[in-house]
Amino acid sequence: MVIASCVTCTDPVLSQAVAKGPFADKFVPRPVREIISAEAASNDGFGVPFLMLATFLIRYAEKPTLGQNNLGVEIAANLTTRGELEGRLGGGVDIAIQTWILETCLYYVLVGLVYGAVVGFAACWTINYASRRKWIDTENYLLLPTAMAVSISTTRS
Repeated sequence: MVIASCVTCTDPVLSQAVAKGPFADKFVPRPVREIISAEAASNDGFGVPFLMLATFLIRYAEKPTLGQNNLGVEIAANLTTRGELEGRLGGGVDIAIQTWILETCLYYVLVGLVYGAVVGFAACWTINYASRRKWIDTENYLLLPTAMAVSISTTRS
């Protein structure tokens, strides 16, 4: 699941070869190009939640018990410090899915949706305002997505 969710995000790059360019303009109908772009974007959007699901399933997996050695000592007792370093919290699949729904689906996705909508509408209003007053020319529209990506990206600490 981890590998699949990491590879999923490469699909938009590959689909643009089919959906954009002079070949696509000539031979691929517009509705098909839009469907290809929408499917690629949805793949890109689903990569992070599935990566987080795989991460939570690994993190909340039960700590392994390997049984006893020849001296009757629990082998897992010797691995407790290593298990703590691995970051396994225990709790099983139920806790992993509950944490995934609460943290990833409700927090990351919904807050990101609201944050993106607010910033997008603010940027749209600002660009329209500046355009009406002739403060910005059309060539600078191309810089707005790059500037927004650099200036509003957040990291989790």
